[in-house]
Amino acid sequence: MSIQPRPWGEFGLGPFAVPDSVQTAQSRVQKNINYFKGNYVVVAGAVILVTSLLWTNLLIFLVIMGASAAGLIFGAAGKRFGNFTVMTTHVFLFLAVEALIVFYFTESFWSFIYAGLLAGLIILAHSIVRNPGVGNNVSYAANEVKSGIKNMGKDVRNQFN
Repeated sequence: MSIQPRPWGEFGLGPFAVPDSVQTAQSRVQKNINYFKGNYVVVAGAVILVTSLLWTNLLIFLVIMGASAAGLIFGAAGKRFGNFTVMTTHVFLFLAVEALIVFYFTESFWSFIYAGLLAGLIILAHSIVRNPGVGNNVSYAANEVKSGIKNMGKDVRNQFN
């Protein structure tokens, strides 16, 4: 599964039109999110970054969490302290608890939620009004074929187990 962004000209300059039915909108959302997932990750990151620059508490939260995540992931995982070995699961559990504490003290929880909702709305609006082109349809069809083949393999394995 690749999340490499598609060309930005294709992402932003494609054909746009309001869908004529709910089914068309649902189909467009599926196809566009599958095809432009890398672009949408960049858009969400940009929205969160801009939001964090507007609300300094969120920026403080992101800096603290980023620094501690980098330190823990690259430094602590796999280390032994006596009879205890720090596993990646322990690191992520610590980061989750730390995130809750830092969220509380920086009061950035709602800023983060608003940024996520705004990013989600932008992505949803784009994926609804962008009319998928031939590239989207081919990519979507290829992914459907891949998932069908994977499911067939699982069915075959289940029959012999």
